[in-house]
Amino acid sequence: MFKHKKRLFIIILIITAIFFGACSKQGSSSDTNTDIGSEYSESGTYTLSGNITGPVVVSGEKVTLILDGANIHSASGPAILGEAADPASQEITIELVNNNTLESEDDGAINAKGSLIITGNGRLTTNSPDKGIHSDYTLTIQSGTLFVTTDDEGIEASEIIIEDGDITVVAGEDGINASTDFEDITPSFTMNGGFLRLYSQSDGLDSNGYLNITGGTALIFINAPTDGDPLDSDLPATITPGFSQSGNFKKGDTLAISNAIEDVLLTETLLTDATSYVIILPFFLEGETYTVLINDTFQEVTVSSQLQNQSPGGGPGNNGGFPGPNNQDPNNQGQIPENQGQFPDPNQQGQNPPNFPAPEQEGEE
Repeated sequence: MFKHKKRLFIIILIITAIFFGACSKQGSSSDTNTDIGSEYSESGTYTLSGNITGPVVVSGEKVTLILDGANIHSASGPAILGEAADPASQEITIELVNNNTLESEDDGAINAKGSLIITGNGRLTTNSPDKGIHSDYTLTIQSGTLFVTTDDEGIEASEIIIEDGDITVVAGEDGINASTDFEDITPSFTMNGGFLRLYSQSDGLDSNGYLNITGGTALIFINAPTDGDPLDSDLPATITPGFSQSGNFKKGDTLAISNAIEDVLLTETLLTDATSYVIILPFFLEGETYTVLINDTFQEVTVSSQLQNQSPGGGPGNNGGFPGPNNQDPNNQGQIPENQGQFPDPNQQGQNPPNFPAPEQEGEE
């Protein structure tokens, strides 16, 4: 009888150890097909893969989560939650390997109370009703492919830095919002490279402080006829040359841009309706003229670095001083003549991520 009780006691101890080991990780580990949310309370590197029920809580000061084919779903709270006793000193790095998804039913996909770094060569798809990816402090995107869909702001942090990567955001509010609740921090957005697509129902790229675009490609489409701007900053902005347009653009419309020697520089099929947009390409030259084709309608545009609407609180603006389609010379509209360049067949567009309602084939950016 005593032996049976002793064995039962040992079994209970083993089960308890397994349970708490899954809930609080220390040092380094690898989680596969975890049925309960884990907490990572010590600095270290951890690999997550398979189907995981969130939230995954990170409370360690310096933690790297390697997402390697991880599918994290949370019915309550964010898929990944970063919280620490001293959030200002916390830094979470998410390294992407292969394809990964984060889903939340009632919160954001990632909510980091400290700083957040996203890197790696994999893909991350997020879907949430609240903020897509949020950091209270600094959010740095170094590389990776991100597809963010949300009913709220797509990407939000006090300071947002994009070094590289292929980023697509479809948001019900601002596509990107640099804002803060800290009085001693001035919000800022900086883009030094990469490929950024924003589709929003409010401001496309909104900074409550500084806005700097020094490199990379930015396609910013908004569907906000009364209150919204593709680019909006409260403080002075530094932006590489681009152009803006306003009008009545529809989901599925095909846009192509060519230069004076008829080279096609960019094609894009719209993922949503849009009332205005901004296009910034790294090889645009200040003051140069380019040809824009939308479906069968073309026009000439001149690029400039004066694009943002600098008005605290946002609101409608002229988006940079370029006349939109409704203000163009009507004689300059119509079918593109044969000598204006060979634009791609709209049925062969490949510039959109496969997880959104757009052509399935992905092309190179």
